[in-house]
Amino acid sequence: MRKVWIFGAKLLVFVVLSLFVSRGVWYGVNWAEEKVSIVWSNFLHWVGAVEIIREYVKPSDVATEDLIKNLSREYKVSPILTLAIGHQESGRALRTDRLRFEPKIYSRFSKNYPEETARMMSSSIGIMQVIPAFHMKTCALSSYADLFDRETNIRCGLRVLTDCLSRSKAVTKVLKFKEALACYNGSDTYADEVLARLGELVLENNLL
Repeated sequence: MRKVWIFGAKLLVFVVLSLFVSRGVWYGVNWAEEKVSIVWSNFLHWVGAVEIIREYVKPSDVATEDLIKNLSREYKVSPILTLAIGHQESGRALRTDRLRFEPKIYSRFSKNYPEETARMMSSSIGIMQVIPAFHMKTCALSSYADLFDRETNIRCGLRVLTDCLSRSKAVTKVLKFKEALACYNGSDTYADEVLARLGELVLENNLL
């Protein structure tokens, strides 16, 4: 009788383990399919974006840094601050073609547009990494593709920044800029990173 109980217990354990393994394999397959789908979708998004970038990025004889300086003065923002934001957002090369898809934002806007348009609307675009879904009206954009134009992109970033500066209630200039930068990106960490880049630029331009 004892042997029967032991056999029954072993059989029960075997069945339970088999169920867990089969279910785990099933979940594993589903997980793999989901990840492959995301990677493929991102690849198609990137391919489509490359074509858009080729069409809308306009060649210019004006250096990007000079354009940043001129537009910053127009918006009464320190050019070196705008340059620090540009370096943080799109690297020291100030890449016009910089594109970063934002999945969390996509989930908010996916029902409002066709899939590819929704993905582009939910991407950070260009030198100032502007997200068109949030700034179509602010920057008077007719399409997300407008942001692949350098001047439009920088102007839009400056409009967002000056709006953030106007809303800051900080007493000191440092805190005012820090609040504005956190507003620009939504992160205090980001503000610290831009201020660090600002410090680097100041040192580079003023030390012998």
